[in-house]
This record gives sequence, structure tokens and C-alpha cells, in this order.
Amino acid sequence: MSASNNLKPRMPLIVLVALAWALVVDVPTGIGLGPLSLSGAATLGVAALLVLASPLLVTTKGRNTLPVGADGGHEPYMTGRFDDRALPIAMTLFAVAAIALLALSPNTDGLQNVAVYVLFIASIPITAALCSQGTADATLKWLRRIAITVGAVTAGQSLVGVELYGPRSAALILVVFVGVTLVMPKHNWFDRALPFLLVAACALTLSRTAMFVAAILIPISYLFTAKRNGAVKVLAAAIPMLYLMYVLVTTWAPLRDRFLEGDNAYSAGGLDLNTSGRTVLWEMTTDSWLQSPLLGNGPGSASAMISARFDNIAHPHNEYLRILHDFGIIGFAPFAIGLIMITVAIWKRARQLPGAIHKAAVLSLLGVLAVAFTDNVLIYPFVMVPVGVMVGLSMAHPLPKAATATATRDSVSA
Repeated sequence: MSASNNLKPRMPLIVLVALAWALVVDVPTGIGLGPLSLSGAATLGVAALLVLASPLLVTTKGRNTLPVGADGGHEPYMTGRFDDRALPIAMTLFAVAAIALLALSPNTDGLQNVAVYVLFIASIPITAALCSQGTADATLKWLRRIAITVGAVTAGQSLVGVELYGPRSAALILVVFVGVTLVMPKHNWFDRALPFLLVAACALTLSRTAMFVAAILIPISYLFTAKRNGAVKVLAAAIPMLYLMYVLVTTWAPLRDRFLEGDNAYSAGGLDLNTSGRTVLWEMTTDSWLQSPLLGNGPGSASAMISARFDNIAHPHNEYLRILHDFGIIGFAPFAIGLIMITVAIWKRARQLPGAIHKAAVLSLLGVLAVAFTDNVLIYPFVMVPVGVMVGLSMAHPLPKAATATATRDSVSA
């Protein structure tokens, strides 16, 4: 609820950047700016600004005064927004280590990857620090509008054969949009149908993992939206959803060919599944990592290793193997611990606090983490910045015990 009907919710610049990126998806990648694409230039520029702004979070921690330039036409900032740690120290350590390793061994691929990691990590505490009570609802409403636009364009281009968005890129952001639209208030039939329509648009891209994950988010959402018997409702929704996926895979020719024709490296449910050569990439990445398991081979090294072997492939298609390869156990451990801590934190908020933002954040993050096993999602700013912003908007709201402690400190200091 807003502090006043006459006050506008604050929309920090990073939130506006996230909304713009979610709308344009990978279109800026095809626009050249000298040695960089527009997407690359934007990624580096925004990441640099967030790094420069991050020290302000430390110097302002514990203060309740408004930053310079704040005006009375907007809602006040969240009370105690600096009192709780919005970002686990493990994730901060990973970001510092990634930047340091990049400085020791600079390269183009490493620079792009580290910049996106920084965008995701830094956007969480910065969004939490600069939002107001109504920022979350305003952001979700805009994301819903953008989801309708991107979903319609993706479906349209799949049917007419003219591409604006890359199909794989569109599928990845649609996973995030499904997580958002599942938990927003349902006022009419279109609101209820929208997540299913987005899953259908995702299916039209023929992106297998993204389609499957987007579909599975539907039953998982009942863990947070069902008022009672959530686990039972998850199971009741999951069974027909999985059956529908099976029917699509075995009867719809374009999708069947994507799943069943190719290397047939895995078998499941009586079907020999195509991994599109991913098993080869995963084995190569693992073998290369074992040459330097502790310290890794440096940012961007997985892409360089694969590019040297293949003409049209430049990624390991598993983000966890990429980070393990590039940063070793020393980098992977804080990254994994930080992700787990963030997920647990917003999971608790989704279960204990009202407001769609917490549920949208956890579903979107879970979707991204699942897709990361087979796709390059963690290095795409049009996915990671919107997800980071939603996580930050969720983390701005303390859990009940923390909120009580903050209120007590404020009353004592007053």
C-alpha cells in the first residue's frame, strides 16, 4: 500500500533500465557501436555505474535521511532499508573476485560475462535501497504489459517467420514473465489465461528447457498462492501439465524433432532425447576445469576454449559449469552459497509476507536457475537485470521479526 494516494512510487534508474531491457530483449545485440554492440556497451556502462554507486550503500547504511535530490512528490524510501543485508556477503565476495580475476586476465568474453554478473548482484541492494512502498506494484504492472508485448511478438514472429527477437532469447525472458504473471491479481479471464499464453509463446520458439521450466512454474506457483493444501494442488496441477508436455513432445512434429532427433544422448520415459551436442560441451568444459580446479582458468576461458573447437558454438550451455571452469572452486563456492542464500531469503518472504513481488521474485529466480543447467541465461542482461531488480524489491521488505526489530530501534532513536 502506498504511503499516500497523492505520492508517486519511486522508480529508480536501475528499475527503468530493467524494464527497457525486458522489452527490447536481444535486439540491441544486433546494433553495432564500433567494436561493441549496443547491448555490450549498455552492459558495460550500467555495470560500471552500479559499481561506482555501490560504496554509497555502505556510507549511507543506518541513515534514515533522504538522499540529495529527493523531492516531496514521491513516496518516502522504505523504512530501515539499509538495516538488513539485502545481499549475502558470499555473493559480494564472488563479485569482487570476478572483477579481480578479470583485471589479471582481461578479455572480451570475460568482460561481458563479469559485467552481467555484476549487474545482477549490484542491482539487488541498490534497488532495495532506492525503492518505496509502491515501487514493487508499479514495476510488476509494467512487467505485465511488457510480457504481453513480448509474448505477442514472439508468437507472431514464430508464425510468420520474421524475427525481431532471437527465439532462444525470447524463450528465456518468457520464463521470467510466466513467473511474474502467475502471481499477479486475476481480475478477468485474460489475467488467468496469460501465463498459459506465455507458455504457448515459449513453446513456439522450440526452446525445450525454457518451455518445460515455464510450464512447471505453473504448478510450483501454488506453493505460494494456495491458501491451503498447497502441496496437494502442486501435484494436482503438475500431473496434467507433465502429460501435456509429453503429448506435445511426441505428437507436435517441430518440437518432437527438437527433442528426439540428434545425438540421443539421454533416455527418459522410453524416449531417446537429443541434447544438441551439449554432453560433448559439458565433458569438454569439465575436463578443462580439472586442469585448474581450485583457481579456474579465468573469466571467459570456457567460451574461448569452446570457440576454438567449434565454428558456431561459443558457450558450454551450462552456467554452473561455466562458472566452475572460469573461477574454480574458490569462485564457484561463494557464488553457489550466495545464490542459495538469496533464494532462501525471498522464498521466506514469499511464504510469510503479502504482496506479489515476493512470489514473482522467487518464481522468476527459480526459473532462471533451472534453465541455467542447459542455457547461457546468466550472461544475458535482459534476463538477469529484471530478475535482480525483482529480488531487490523483495529484499527491501524485512521479514516480520526483522521488521519488529527495526521499528524498535527507530522508536528508541527517536
